[in-house]
Amino acid sequence: MSTRDVLCTLFYIAALLIKLEHVEAAEYKLGHYVTPEQQKIVLHLNPNIDEYRGTTEILIHIKSAVSAIKLYSKKLNIRRATLTLNAEEPIGLVASEPNKYDIIELTATQKIERGHYLLSVQFSGNYNRDMTGLYQFYDQGHYLATQFQAMQARTVFPSFDEPEFKIPFQITIIAPSAFDVISNTPIKFIDEKDGYNTHHFKETRPINTDVIAFSVGKFKSLIIKGLPVSSVIYTTQGADNHYEHVARVIPKLFNYIQCYFSIKFPYQKLDFLVLPAYEGAGMENVGLVTLNKAWITSPSEVSKSKRYAQYKLLAHEIIHMWFGNLVTMRWWDDLWLNESFSEWLARKMVTTHYTEFENNLDLPQLESFWDDTPTSRPIKRTMRTVDDYHSIGQVVYTKGSSVIAMVEQYVGESAFRLAVISYIKQFYGRNVSYSEFIAHIEAHAKRPVADIFDSFLKQPSYPFVSVTRKNNQLIITQRPFTELGSEPVRELNSTNKAPYWHIPLQLKFFTHRGVIIQPVVLNETELTVPLPKGTFAVFPDAYGLGYYRYTSYFDDTVSDAGNETWINLLSDIEKQSLMANNQALVRGGYRSYADALTLQLQMINNKSVNQELVVEGLRTLNNDFYDVVPPRLYEPHASYIIEKLSPILNARRWYRDNSDASANSELKSISLIFLGAKLRDNDAINFAKTHYQAILTKQSQLDIELQNAVLNVIASTSGKKEFNQFMAVYKTSKNEALKKRLIRYMGYFSFEGAVHMYYAFLFSKDVRKEAFKGYYLQYPIYNPKNRTSAINYLEKNINKLFEKSSPEEQQWQPYSFATVCSIELKDRINKLFSSYIDKIDGLKSKLANVNHMITQCDVAQKAQYERLVDLFSVKEN
Repeated sequence: MSTRDVLCTLFYIAALLIKLEHVEAAEYKLGHYVTPEQQKIVLHLNPNIDEYRGTTEILIHIKSAVSAIKLYSKKLNIRRATLTLNAEEPIGLVASEPNKYDIIELTATQKIERGHYLLSVQFSGNYNRDMTGLYQFYDQGHYLATQFQAMQARTVFPSFDEPEFKIPFQITIIAPSAFDVISNTPIKFIDEKDGYNTHHFKETRPINTDVIAFSVGKFKSLIIKGLPVSSVIYTTQGADNHYEHVARVIPKLFNYIQCYFSIKFPYQKLDFLVLPAYEGAGMENVGLVTLNKAWITSPSEVSKSKRYAQYKLLAHEIIHMWFGNLVTMRWWDDLWLNESFSEWLARKMVTTHYTEFENNLDLPQLESFWDDTPTSRPIKRTMRTVDDYHSIGQVVYTKGSSVIAMVEQYVGESAFRLAVISYIKQFYGRNVSYSEFIAHIEAHAKRPVADIFDSFLKQPSYPFVSVTRKNNQLIITQRPFTELGSEPVRELNSTNKAPYWHIPLQLKFFTHRGVIIQPVVLNETELTVPLPKGTFAVFPDAYGLGYYRYTSYFDDTVSDAGNETWINLLSDIEKQSLMANNQALVRGGYRSYADALTLQLQMINNKSVNQELVVEGLRTLNNDFYDVVPPRLYEPHASYIIEKLSPILNARRWYRDNSDASANSELKSISLIFLGAKLRDNDAINFAKTHYQAILTKQSQLDIELQNAVLNVIASTSGKKEFNQFMAVYKTSKNEALKKRLIRYMGYFSFEGAVHMYYAFLFSKDVRKEAFKGYYLQYPIYNPKNRTSAINYLEKNINKLFEKSSPEEQQWQPYSFATVCSIELKDRINKLFSSYIDKIDGLKSKLANVNHMITQCDVAQKAQYERLVDLFSVKEN
């Protein structure tokens, strides 16, 4: 082939690739033939009516001649669209209907040549009620608020609604003069005319549409002092909480975060809007962070763990100002990085700088494992629609942040931070993909990490790491963690090999000369490591950050006291990892429940153990009570635990302990729940009976966690009379926080007919559609007594569930049945949802995950049966 032929061939291939890229972009992306450079938005908003109108002017650059301009518009009425070049006569454009990706085409009667144009669009729309896009709510007055992440700005105004199109926005809002208006930037000036105010906001720096925000209503305000920019907390008129504690926390968190990045805050202000009607926990809108009121309660009303969650939420949203807003993903495929990094750094900031939380046992991987099954999709995935976004769930926060924590531990804290700072500085104000992020880590750490990230992010589930000894060598192997009864893990990259991971292990060797920690990367199915001299135990998750399950090695020739010693030498967070890992091994069929139970009871009975570990031990016992033990062994199981815990229970009842400050709120509440609701302890039940009436009448002196525990015990042990009391208070109370608690615990009743009454109440007019949550259906199903009744009811009324639940919730409804633990009921659950699989995106995959959970639970219970019969000394007939 001649040089000319080679060049022609290469040119043809390049042209074909460009064409293919354009075809793909035309499917669910706008492409780059027409790009925005600046956008002005004028909206006429009145919270007292149901519709609005607006105009937008977008300065666009047409790079090659086109016949139509594509942009996003969903549920909008496009009234008029024109295109103007300089001062020439406007070109009229005709709007098409949006395609399945919400893309419309504005078509001209003539070819539009390349150049810079002004695109003008007049439009109108209706407010949403489902807390997405531009939505309307009432709280002692009507309000409007926004939530644009992800792909929701297009429901409010026509736009280039993709993360990559970061441009300056100038927002103008016309509203009745009785209302306040706030947005991303400070007010430039206000015009007043005929009872309406026109609020002209300063232009933003280049941002993407997801983080635009504005709100209309009558707001209270609290100035935050101590920040380098203006900062105000806005609340609605109905807000009954004081937020001085938030105003005190924010400046400290801000300074810690800005110091970590070593880059000045890049925006004009940092306001916070606390909303009573908000679907998520918070949103990092530039200059106007929105927060869910339920998450920002007074410190006196919440437990230590809830305060930790508050601090972490505030830190998470502030971190996004640099990581996510200033440096932004190119496409939603990398949403995991935005959220995971912010979640990881938020945890780091709070536990590092607040002594109250320095021993916090929050391990993000523990929550993620539950939802990261072999039937799940990877967290790094293609996202084309808003349904794809809603299908991700919390795993995008928990798994990604766990992997980042592992990598930081592996490369070193200092190198990792320098890589982050370098990354932010290089891509300041720009869009990136996660490959650039990884490249910076590798450059500063001088270690490869791309394979670590890829192996955890581009395939589902996680590995099972086994450590065994052979002579003076430690043999480390990996394979996919699968539970008993699971289907084989999906193959990776269309090979015949099972998936494997590149795992940064932190090995903790216990030797007669002391403790040695050695990092290694397990990047094959097997690795051999020399054992340090005198090793008698190896713990493969030093620091407790591993995104894997594992077995520990210990020398069975060492005395029981010696084996107990190495466990005592673990840090609290490592002990938490070990306890949670043991429970997972039980569910997976790798370990007996009897062994795991022994360790938990040992932790709880040890008076020198951190109380947070006692809390986690009791919480695990409570959660596993129905999930691991077969129903016919519930009573002997309860008797066995009461016997083993009797020494410490006779010495103290935590929920009655008012004098000992060390008896923290979580310990009081979980001990009352476990003893009263599960073990049916008379003292615990009587305590609940003494206090619940005062809770219903808002006169209780108990802290909020203990109040919830009281309601839990009453619902779990009482009958129709108490159920009707709960329901009557719900119907008449104006306290939304109390109503949310009541509607949950009403689902815990298990008297005959309780499930029918609860579900009928949920679907009635007494529970407003905006107050209804699809996950309420799971509460009766926690109790095995209620599961058949729940399915019986829903088989006749499943349509009511899908009529009342929000579109975002619908694909998640199978998760209400994740605890069912019965193959027979699993078949009925599949039939229950069968007619909706083709109608609701994501439902099929969620149902597959639930099938996996039910199967492994059922099989694990059967596998444990014989050992538990012996442990509980049960005499079989």
